[in-house]
Amino acid sequence: MRTLTTATKKSFIAAAKSVQKKPSTLPAGQVPGAKSLWDDFMFGNFLTWHRYFTSPLFDGSATSLGSDGVAVKQRGHPGTGGGCIASGPSSDLVVRLGPDNPRCLSRDLSADTAKRFASFRNTTELIMGQQTVEMFEALLSGDPRYVTGEVGVYGGGHDLVGGEMPDPFTPPHDPFSTLLNLPLVLTLQHYCHDFLNVSPLNSTVKIKDMINTVCGPLCYVYI
Repeated sequence: MRTLTTATKKSFIAAAKSVQKKPSTLPAGQVPGAKSLWDDFMFGNFLTWHRYFTSPLFDGSATSLGSDGVAVKQRGHPGTGGGCIASGPSSDLVVRLGPDNPRCLSRDLSADTAKRFASFRNTTELIMGQQTVEMFEALLSGDPRYVTGEVGVYGGGHDLVGGEMPDPFTPPHDPFSTLLNLPLVLTLQHYCHDFLNVSPLNSTVKIKDMINTVCGPLCYVYI
């Protein structure tokens, strides 16, 4: 990400700004908080539609997503910000949902959270130390059925940014959400292109060809 050209970084920013200026496509009576096309991104079937928004066209970098929030006094274990983004391309972004509640985009970067849940060590152990997809997913997301007191690498990525990111529903407001999800999309891509042994019905086939019953070797629908 850090090797992207200045032109590519500016293209990402320009794309995000353009979407923020376009009107919403949703019915105003049903979704009063959606004022712009950017707001339309805040709902949907996450695991499917967000694949469209993490295409290479929207690649960003750590230096192109705006700054930390303005430092404010907080309770608990805050990071170094907590207020509205101080500078950068996201500093004028208006968060509206939900419901219609216009406010600035805030961040509260936390080095402690990053070290605890989303460090290079955490990521390496997650990738290299798991023998099953079940445990990989459980540790990635901090599934309480398998681990206690953990939010996982993915949850840590949300929590270390603060602001909208720890919220279960509003992280897409922050352009950082796109960057955070790119590795998961890559993981899904590798998984779908892995091979599955379905002998004796067939030889080895790619998982992606078995997911859709109307593509690949399959051709049927349920009625």
